[in-house]
Amino acid sequence: MRYCVDYQENVDENYFELFKEYGWELADDGILPWYIWRKSYENERPRIYTDTISLIERNNRQLWIVGVLIVMDIIVFYSTFNGGYIGIGLGLLFLMILVLGYIMMQLYRYNRKLEKSEMKL
Repeated sequence: MRYCVDYQENVDENYFELFKEYGWELADDGILPWYIWRKSYENERPRIYTDTISLIERNNRQLWIVGVLIVMDIIVFYSTFNGGYIGIGLGLLFLMILVLGYIMMQLYRYNRKLEKSEMKL
């Protein structure tokens, strides 16, 4: 069974119909706008994003989320530093910013690669 999480702010009936048409079942939609889909398989592992434009759009949404998390970490980092609290918490916040920055760069690079391949088609 393959589970995939999809972040969609604006959905209509076509969104759900498209997934059902390709054999996906809605496993959970309790944490809107996150939708969890599942599909059983035997050989090839199914993917919910199969075209380049959908992959780029998904990555852009993830870039936005990671960007917000980085800004929130910087705010917490700044307020912790100004409050005089120095220690493990400060180190962990800095580490979190580095990890999120790395994720953001990887998504950005992957999007550029996808855009180049889309332009060649």
